[in-house]
Amino acid sequence: MLRALFIVYAVASSALLDDATAADAETRAEHIVQLCAEHHRDAVGAAYPDAYHIRHLPSLRGLVVEATQAEVAALKSHEGVCNVARSHEVTHRPDAGRRLDV
Repeated sequence: MLRALFIVYAVASSALLDDATAADAETRAEHIVQLCAEHHRDAVGAAYPDAYHIRHLPSLRGLVVEATQAEVAALKSHEGVCNVARSHEVTHRPDAGRRLDV
């Protein structure tokens, strides 16, 4: 009886993990897309009309897009894309010792 319970638990856990993995694959996350050249901006940006175009940093030609893992894989294979990296929140720790005195 206990052995049957362990088998049922293992099968159920495996199914839950498979569902979680499938859900993670379809989750959209923010990514920074680095373009190889400025003339690729229109071609890559056409697929992402809501993308934020990074234009204020001359050394970085890129877009910020929300994409699934499948879309990221497609972007990485595009000839106009040099790199795709998941963006991370940037925060300033108050205890870092930096302070602006006015």
